Amino acid sequence: MVLLASLALLACSDDRPWVPIDLTTTWSDDVTVDADVTVEAIATLVIEPGVTVTFAPGAGLVIEGELLAQGSADAPIVFTGDAWRGLSFEPGSQDASFVEVDDYERGSIVENAVIEGAVRGMTITDSAPYVHAVTFRNNEIPSTLDTIGGAALLIRDGANPRVRDCTFDGNIANTFAFGGAVYVHHADPIFQDDVFINNVAAYGGGLSTDVFAGPIVGSRFEGNDSASEGGGVSLVSTVSAVLADTFVGNHAVSDGGGVHVCVDCDPHAAPYLFDDVVTGNTTDNTDPDDGAAGIGAAFLGALADSDVHDNLRASAPSDFGWFQLTAEAWPAWVANPALSDVWWGTTDPSAIAATVHDGADDARRTTVIVDSPRGEPILSPQPRIVIATRRMRYQDSGDAIPVFLTIYNPGAEAEATVVIHRNSVPFAGPFEYPGSVDTGDTWTITMPENSVWFGRIDETTYDGVSIDDVTWTASFAYTAPVLARYVTAPPEGT
Repeated sequence: MVLLASLALLACSDDRPWVPIDLTTTWSDDVTVDADVTVEAIATLVIEPGVTVTFAPGAGLVIEGELLAQGSADAPIVFTGDAWRGLSFEPGSQDASFVEVDDYERGSIVENAVIEGAVRGMTITDSAPYVHAVTFRNNEIPSTLDTIGGAALLIRDGANPRVRDCTFDGNIANTFAFGGAVYVHHADPIFQDDVFINNVAAYGGGLSTDVFAGPIVGSRFEGNDSASEGGGVSLVSTVSAVLADTFVGNHAVSDGGGVHVCVDCDPHAAPYLFDDVVTGNTTDNTDPDDGAAGIGAAFLGALADSDVHDNLRASAPSDFGWFQLTAEAWPAWVANPALSDVWWGTTDPSAIAATVHDGADDARRTTVIVDSPRGEPILSPQPRIVIATRRMRYQDSGDAIPVFLTIYNPGAEAEATVVIHRNSVPFAGPFEYPGSVDTGDTWTITMPENSVWFGRIDETTYDGVSIDDVTWTASFAYTAPVLARYVTAPPEGT
């Protein structure tokens, strides 16, 4: 057993003791930490599989350099303690890097680990570690007036980590803190194949976001609870691609038992929902104008090719609520979006109308168009390409206008031809998809099996007076799977 004493070798601004690590250090035995430990910018901390790191109350691990905490499925690394302060990746800490879209190459990583019993399990600020196959459980933010939540994970201020194959179980953000498990604040992480179960918050039981454009793909939200809105997820000022996710059995008191898209936030949330399953979610409100049990929204990028059914508001059918005010006078494509190819659990038009609440039920609201409802559930998610910017309206001089692209391939490795246009003119780049080939008017890419790529492809600035009418479009042709990338020997007989 290694004991790190609370000797104040380096004082920080708030007088907490620090025990700095200023060179490459390996923890191969169980460790007890009774004061903050900092991995300095020039250092690397390696934690070997099977190690348990136990923290005293108020202690934590601060990463300014590099952390390599790679456990294994049979020997996970365990970070534990009572009301400890969690792992904190600071600005300037060593980012993870990847090859072939999503294969980890080097940099900070926490993998095959357990993080439990913290006031907040992990904080990532303006940095990009790889968080893979980590179980965050029973972390709890005590009562607070601060809305910055995320009892398991807080991602903030320009951070863009990958969070993949993680489980968030039984995390609690008390009082006014948003995001029972995860809170994203002005950052763009990638969430892929994560599981959110039994997390609790006042707002956003599983996940809550604020100014967020990264994708949420292939993840499951089940049994999460919100004391107000967003049992599974609450999306504030968010243009995220929400693809092939499942929201089942979540609960919110007022709106969005499954998914809540903030109805009165500016800049407005406008997520893109494709291939999602939203079913069996509940709310308690008795008035449909107070919220919907399945999905509650006032702005959307899209809702298509999804299963949205059997959600109940005070035991009444309530799959979708649309709360945009007519008085806001948005153009038709914003005010009257089409909900396309959705399986509502029925083909009866009157039954579908009864579970969708919009301007047809309340004259103060605009209306949605239920377009070509499906006659059966979706079979499997499809490859998707989504292009979006952060806001639906820019008002302040100097505002950045970024353009983001998400490419998701939930199936076998395949090739694709990507077409991107800006005002009907082929996009000239840069397009930083690994290995992409510019053919002049198109880009050829190879999409690894079950992969997601997210990147910024353009950014301009609003001058505060006028904005050019710029139309971006992106599409791709999904071609035959790549059966073999490498051939090690010729077939027999050739």
